Amino acid sequence: MGSYPIPDVSELATKLAAGAPASTTGGLSGPLAALEQQIQTAYPFLDATYIEKVVIAAMLTSLGIGERLSLPMLDPDNFSKKGALPYLFWGLLYDGWAPDPDTGTTVFVTGYGDRNVVSSQDPSPPPNLRKRIYASATTPDLMPKYSQKITPFFESLLGPANAKQPLMSAYLASYFKDLYWNLHLGVTGSDVPDFAQEIGQSFNTVLANATPTMQLVYDNYMNVRALRPQLTTWIAGEVERIAQNGDDTTLVHYWLRNSDNGQDPNFRTIDITFECFHDFVALSQWGNTLYNTMKLLNVTDGDPTVRAAFEHAMQTMESGIESPPTPFDPLDRFIMELFRVISPNSASISTLTTPPVTNSPFEQYAYMFTVHAETSNSTIHWADPGTFDPDRYLTCPTAGQNNAARAAAIGFASCPFEPETFTVADGRNVELTNSVFGTVYSTVDGVESAIGDYAGYAPFGFGYRRCPGELLNVQVM
Repeated sequence: MGSYPIPDVSELATKLAAGAPASTTGGLSGPLAALEQQIQTAYPFLDATYIEKVVIAAMLTSLGIGERLSLPMLDPDNFSKKGALPYLFWGLLYDGWAPDPDTGTTVFVTGYGDRNVVSSQDPSPPPNLRKRIYASATTPDLMPKYSQKITPFFESLLGPANAKQPLMSAYLASYFKDLYWNLHLGVTGSDVPDFAQEIGQSFNTVLANATPTMQLVYDNYMNVRALRPQLTTWIAGEVERIAQNGDDTTLVHYWLRNSDNGQDPNFRTIDITFECFHDFVALSQWGNTLYNTMKLLNVTDGDPTVRAAFEHAMQTMESGIESPPTPFDPLDRFIMELFRVISPNSASISTLTTPPVTNSPFEQYAYMFTVHAETSNSTIHWADPGTFDPDRYLTCPTAGQNNAARAAAIGFASCPFEPETFTVADGRNVELTNSVFGTVYSTVDGVESAIGDYAGYAPFGFGYRRCPGELLNVQVM
């Protein structure tokens, strides 16, 4: 699944001791208790609770591959974002090894129907409000503010000092200190505590390896758990500082201003704190994207077609001549095609709302992957998916163009998602609306921020499951 962490427990079968006695220390009973003891014998460095909540959970996890979609949407009834994270990873996010929304949560694991909680202040909130509030901090008009932080980071990373050096090691060494926390909280350099850098590196190490019986994974998993309370306290303090003083160059500023300063039940202060931590997952796509972009543009062994397309896009942008006019300028189209080929986000993961068909006596953790790269490269959608061709987006419909008329032309008796608009409350003239497929897009000063809304363009997900940071990713690249 490309960059998505797939639990690997294949080595267990060769290491488990036969006939081990049942466990007397763990929280399991019956056959699973015996299994727990066998794992403890085979891997004596593992903690008993970790074995129960992570290793055995990995063995009971089912990950299926879903169909390649023919429309840019996911079934909101059979697939859900509620708890859409393999069970073995919950211990990274919660002390109790399981979801506890009372202590904070994220839009990325919140079901569609739970994203517009009714309150006395807002008895009729628009659907998917939680995602719209998140997206209020990632609209393209904010790029001039964010670029003050992003541009120097990449100028340094890609500067002469790092020539002929391993790029990703330099990226990982500076990412949290010089970019991640600066974007979220306005804290950078030596002001970022060591634990705020260390926990991010440990978190990514777990996701990058995903083999729960590895000493490396175990050590970093437990390190995340040890550091997270300290990190949460620090983030909460910085969020409070921004709530009091403001900082319109941070993501948190817009989350606060569009959630009634964290009083909206759809995006509470504890959720803002949680999002700052969970974005370790969401923004880790930048490293994957950067690596694969440099691989394609490499002067010595890159892809000549991609390099030529990049040069053409830049020359056209510099000339100022674009014919015919299109919602996507030449550089937009190049980056869209780059993302289609790279697929920064490899799959949308969903929980299955119906129990899995199984005769197993054990609880199952069943999830479904809806793959992105395979969909983006399907001949159902493109006549020549194997060709790198940015001009394919000259006719790609935008989210704003996918309206009731287009739905009728496709053959829908009604729109799967009725368009709903949320106007931001932070002083900008910005609205966040959804297409008939549920794709959220922004309108700034009356101008739609074009986002391709077509099943053949799927690097960041589908419909109501599209990544709310997609346009920020485009602008960063």
